[in-house]
Amino acid sequence: MAFNLPLEDDDPEHPWPPYAVETMWVEALGENRYRLDNIPFFVKPLAVNDIVRGHPADPNSAVVWFSDRLEWSRRSTVRIIFFSGEEHILNALVEMGCCYERLRQIVAVDIPAGSVVDHVHAFLSDKQASGNLDLEEACLPDRLLH
Repeated sequence: MAFNLPLEDDDPEHPWPPYAVETMWVEALGENRYRLDNIPFFVKPLAVNDIVRGHPADPNSAVVWFSDRLEWSRRSTVRIIFFSGEEHILNALVEMGCCYERLRQIVAVDIPAGSVVDHVHAFLSDKQASGNLDLEEACLPDRLLH
């Protein structure tokens, strides 16, 4: 599935995000409904297993464009850029039940649903305050968003 990415920074020499489109794996559920199968690197506010609606680019195309989120899976997504302590922090996240994917210097983290999200968020917020990382809160329960 393809997702248009709005430009968040108007610096032409360093655009953010660095791409106009993000593509993700999805499972077709029928009736233009899809389940996300990987961690978003740039799209907000989506998480693994969210149910979304998409529409084919045209009748002869295999490309499906995202339309809207229908159901939140209750999983969360954060993105990290590390300055120090990367291996220790990633090992701790895995021990807490998270998984992650890497794209260059960006690490996208999938946080399972449930009370672990509070623990993971507090852990990462502490690491950010200590200068170990920069954290983007891409998809979290409202009570945790700053």
